[in-house]
Amino acid sequence: MTDKVEKLSIKFEKVNLKQVLEKGIFELLSGQREYIWERQQWEELWDDILDTLKEMDRNENSLYTFHFFGPMFFIPSNESKRFFILDGQQRLATVSIILALLRDLLDVRRTLGVITQEDIDIYGKIDDILFIGQKSKYARLILGEKTRDFYEKLIKLKEVGSIDVK
Repeated sequence: MTDKVEKLSIKFEKVNLKQVLEKGIFELLSGQREYIWERQQWEELWDDILDTLKEMDRNENSLYTFHFFGPMFFIPSNESKRFFILDGQQRLATVSIILALLRDLLDVRRTLGVITQEDIDIYGKIDDILFIGQKSKYARLILGEKTRDFYEKLIKLKEVGSIDVK
């Protein structure tokens, strides 16, 4: 009797966050640690992102015009467009939270009457990254049992109102 061995294929790509998340739904593997990042990790990520933005402003031709989030590993599930997160949950969740905060700040700008067309365009792109479906608003990232509800409430649109995204 021969053992069946599945081939493990590892594919490295330089992609942006939107390209990663548009592939489907990403769920934490059972038994993986819950979301645990705290202030120090948040600040390090935020500082890295700010440094990248500053470098982009200084020199458009720089090699440092993108942020390297590090490797992320996903395992395709039996369901189409569904992946289990092996590595990258902390970074994906934190960036999703930052995006939801930016989206909510754009909503405040709308409430104050100082919103631009560019703001509206960004707003729609953020929701496309965070959710599957405009009306259903299913989160693309599914965290562990202990942090899932908190995360989903955090990234949902505030009741302040919503921007009309066409």
